[in-house]
Amino acid sequence: MSYLLAKEILWKAIVKNLKYKSHSDVIQFLRSIPLLNDLSSWQLARLSEILYHRTYEEDEFVFNSNHPGAALFLIHTGEVAIEIERSGRVYNLATLTETQCMGDLALVNYTERTASARAVKKTTCYALYRKDLEKMMVTDADITCKIYKAIAVMLAERLKSMNEIFEKMEKESLQAYDKIG
Repeated sequence: MSYLLAKEILWKAIVKNLKYKSHSDVIQFLRSIPLLNDLSSWQLARLSEILYHRTYEEDEFVFNSNHPGAALFLIHTGEVAIEIERSGRVYNLATLTETQCMGDLALVNYTERTASARAVKKTTCYALYRKDLEKMMVTDADITCKIYKAIAVMLAERLKSMNEIFEKMEKESLQAYDKIG
């Protein structure tokens, strides 16, 4: 019997106990997160053990721009504005709601946050800290590989979208120049 098969059988037995039942709401929530689509039930149960539940009041910052990034946040309830400040003015880049994630770059690198995340209304999140995910690489490499792969796919999609935006801007700029000339 392979190690992974034995591990899955063991986890299926474990998730039937009371500990699983206490995590069942969290596991159900994790199932709704697109980033975690490739994880099985027992992998979600394992992941739920290293998440931290956080509550943020209206206008409270989940994280601030230029601060070190240490965690990915999964929005359970509420609404969060992703904002940047330039020349004293605050710009809203996106508004995220339930089942969306933010701060994903913190799992990939050790750079500062490029934007702030502010709760628009009372919000609950689950935080996945980089240090905990790195520890999990030793015990559950299959889970961490799937998470990092999903983040890579998400970042590639963002890059593609940004390239499309720049191409559109470039075309519009050239058309405006042609009209002038």
